[in-house]
Amino acid sequence: MVAKIDDTYRRLDAVVNCAGTTEFVQHANLEEMTETMWDRILAVNTTGPFFVIRACAPLLQRQPHASIVNVAGVVNVAGVACVAGAGFCLAYCASKEALNTMTKSLARALAAGIRVNAVWPGPTDSDWLRRGMTEQQIEDRVASFPIPRLAQPDDVVDAIHDLTVGTNLTTGQILVVDGGRTM
Repeated sequence: MVAKIDDTYRRLDAVVNCAGTTEFVQHANLEEMTETMWDRILAVNTTGPFFVIRACAPLLQRQPHASIVNVAGVVNVAGVACVAGAGFCLAYCASKEALNTMTKSLARALAAGIRVNAVWPGPTDSDWLRRGMTEQQIEDRVASFPIPRLAQPDDVVDAIHDLTVGTNLTTGQILVVDGGRTM
């Protein structure tokens, strides 16, 4: 992929790692979380972004102001962040918090030429969310947020864009986009 980008465009200015997967396994149900599930969640949420970054870093380093943005652990609809050890499942929380730590470590490691940040979306209006909740349940959940609404995908895109091209001095940061829920 990186060779194709280099051959076609001769440059790479930014990478956005925006992949994620989970299983809905209660944290206390350790036996239900299989090794296969655990490995797949960590592969998609943590290992994949690392290897994408590793592969892209040489091409990014050729550009001034290159940037990487990782889409890190989501603040779920109830407003409980993975950082608190709550969320979809234990493996999801572990993988997304690992991505947050990796963001900070890579910001240090690549500081000479590449900024590395993360966006941490709050509950985002999506088909997936709406399949699991009614409109009333969503309204009840966001009612206590300082900005009482779901994030729209464009809210998250705006944050990614700002971290990618809107600043040249920000690195190692995790920008929470949750309507103030976690402040």
